[in-house]
Amino acid sequence: MSGEVFHKRLFPVGQGGFSLGGLRGRDGSLLYSYVYDCGSDQLNALRREMDVAKSLFNIDEKYIDVVYISHLDSDHINGFDHLCQLVDNKIRKVVLPYLDIHDSYYLIASELCSNSTSGLFMEFLIDPVKWIKSRLPEADISLLYPSDIDDNFDPPIFNSENIKGSAVSLPMKISDSKGDVECNRWLVKRIGENKTDTLMSFISWIPPRSRKKIEIFSQQLIENGFTELSKKKMLKILTSTGERKKLRECYLKLAGDHNVISINLLIINNQEAEMKIVNEPSREWFSFRNSRVERHFLFDRDKGIRSVLLTGDSKLNTSLYYNKWAEFYSKVIKTVRVMTLPHHGSELNFNQKIIADFDNVLFIAQSDGHSHGHPSQSVIDAINSSHGHSVTLVDNNAKNWVDIKYIF
Repeated sequence: MSGEVFHKRLFPVGQGGFSLGGLRGRDGSLLYSYVYDCGSDQLNALRREMDVAKSLFNIDEKYIDVVYISHLDSDHINGFDHLCQLVDNKIRKVVLPYLDIHDSYYLIASELCSNSTSGLFMEFLIDPVKWIKSRLPEADISLLYPSDIDDNFDPPIFNSENIKGSAVSLPMKISDSKGDVECNRWLVKRIGENKTDTLMSFISWIPPRSRKKIEIFSQQLIENGFTELSKKKMLKILTSTGERKKLRECYLKLAGDHNVISINLLIINNQEAEMKIVNEPSREWFSFRNSRVERHFLFDRDKGIRSVLLTGDSKLNTSLYYNKWAEFYSKVIKTVRVMTLPHHGSELNFNQKIIADFDNVLFIAQSDGHSHGHPSQSVIDAINSSHGHSVTLVDNNAKNWVDIKYIF
């Protein structure tokens, strides 16, 4: 063991998501830290856990290097201001999905249907980059954009011990009303104690999606009189009860299904390490017995190259979406030991193929256990009836956190 430690916690914030990780060097100094999502429908639980995060990780001792916003639902972003306050705005970079004008109208329509319509949140949806820059003027912003389901491209090198050994992004130009915008298909961040040897890699990517539904939605907009789409027009729509109703109807005609654009984050060690997974319920359950023989976990410690996969609200239930997603991760699927269930464990986003394709995974449902029917009982039953996999709920109970540590 060389002495470096990577520590990650998934915090119990209820219906939403908030996780934080940090890599420390041999001397205990913080080499790198990140946050993945910072929101919840249970704001008291979110603020409580952010305070825990500040003391547990000492996140105010240096900058947070990256904040990943998986997607632009309120329960994944409404704690951003509180996070900024906790760290005195010391955030170096924010990674979020790029939305063109049609995507923006679609997302706003979906939020109108779910009543997540506070003025502050709608301001964010209309122009996320401007909203973030108003709070963090010095921060870098990186945009990720999903490829079309029919596109073909090679994934990045996930496991490279040489920091300079592979491409770290795949830039692409997106046509926008204000001109071309540079986005990336993926971003790779490799971290080590020196400039050559990698300890951990962080790969962010949005799974492919089909634009057919957006195209149908765009046609609905035209048929309902929304012929000129712009951010200024959005503001006018939101101040008119009649226009808001028309926009909701455009969305409802497509039977929902807006959670398609969602950043996935894969965290993988690039050098031999011991991986340890702990959550408080299992610690109490195993206090008098050997956890290796209990079915709740097939391991609490594991050695080798292992990964954690955070899926946001990715849409994986259809074979079309799942096969492209699994193809991207094909070289690292067998390394995954912890995975968040997409969309809080909803059966509308889960695919049964995950159970067969992955080995010995602790699946995590981030939900308060009853909002919106998440997690779905069918998903929980499928995992519990499988061999080797386990599932746990990270709800708004302060004890129900999950810790993951890599010890090099």
